[in-house]
Amino acid sequence: MCKTLISSLITATLVGLMAPSSAMAVRVATTAVGKLCEVQATPEAFTDQLGNTPSTSALSTTACNLTASGTTLYNGVTVNTYAHAEGSASAGFGSLPQIGLTSAGASTVSTYGHASAGFSSEVLFFLEIQPIGTLPGTSPSLIPILLSASGAGYAEASDDHSLASTLGRVDISGWQLPSAREFSFEYNNVSDGRRDASFNGSVPIDLYIGSEYGVQVAAACSTASLGSATGTSASCSAWVDPLFAFDQAAFDQQMGNDTFALNEYYQFVYSPNVPVPAAAWLLGSGLLGLIGVARRKAA
Repeated sequence: MCKTLISSLITATLVGLMAPSSAMAVRVATTAVGKLCEVQATPEAFTDQLGNTPSTSALSTTACNLTASGTTLYNGVTVNTYAHAEGSASAGFGSLPQIGLTSAGASTVSTYGHASAGFSSEVLFFLEIQPIGTLPGTSPSLIPILLSASGAGYAEASDDHSLASTLGRVDISGWQLPSAREFSFEYNNVSDGRRDASFNGSVPIDLYIGSEYGVQVAAACSTASLGSATGTSASCSAWVDPLFAFDQAAFDQQMGNDTFALNEYYQFVYSPNVPVPAAAWLLGSGLLGLIGVARRKAA
C-alpha cells in the first residue's frame, strides 16, 4: 500500500517564501500527501480515499478518522462488530539547511470487522552549487558535500490478523552522480509484534558545479486489522529529514596545498520557494562584512 500511494503522488507548483534571486534558476519545490482509509463493521463499508493532493503552500497535510459499528452473524450467532481507522501525513519545508520534513502515521482497531489506513508524504526540491566571488585558483569540476539524514519509523501488529508497514527515504538524483546517494528503511507485512527502523548518518557525494540536482524525501506507513473475536490492532509511523553541507575535510585532502574554504567561494542554491530565514541571511552578510574588514586591515 505504501509503494502504491507514493507512486501515485502528483506534485504541484508552489508559491512560497522567496530565497535570494540567484535561486530563481532552480526549479520550484513541491509537496504532496496521500491517504487511503477504509472501515467495514457491517455489510456497509466507509472509505476516505484521497489518493494524492497538490499542495498550494509550503505545507501539505491530510488526515482521516473513520469508525463503523453494528452487528453481524458469525457462525450463526449475532455478534457486535467494530472497526476504526485513523492517521495523518504531513510534508513541508523546514528552515535551511534542513529542508524536507515528512511524516506519516496510522492506526487501526477491529473486532469482527475490517479496517485499513495508509498514508504517504513527499517533498521534492532542487539544489545547485554556484560559485560566489573570484576563486583563488583553478575551479574544481566536482565539489564534495555531505548528505546527512535522520529518519525513523515503526510498525506494530497485535497478532496474525493484523498487518503494518513503514517506509522512509531520502534520495538525490542528477547528472552523473558518482557515489552513494540514498538513505532508506522499509519493513512490510509485520504481524504479531513490533519492529523499529531508522537511519541517522552522512554519505559523501561529489556534485558538479552549476548542475541541478533533485532531492526526494518520502515517508509512508500503512496498517490493516482483520478483526477477530478478541479484537486486533495495528499502528505505524515514519518521518524523514535531510541536511546538506560542504565536506571541507574531503576537499582539503583533494586539493592539498591549493585548498580554500568552500563556503567562502561557493553556495548552495535551493528551490526558490524553500524558506530562508531572513535573520540568518542578515547575520551571515554581517559576518562576511566583518571578515572582509578584518582581512583588509591585516593586509
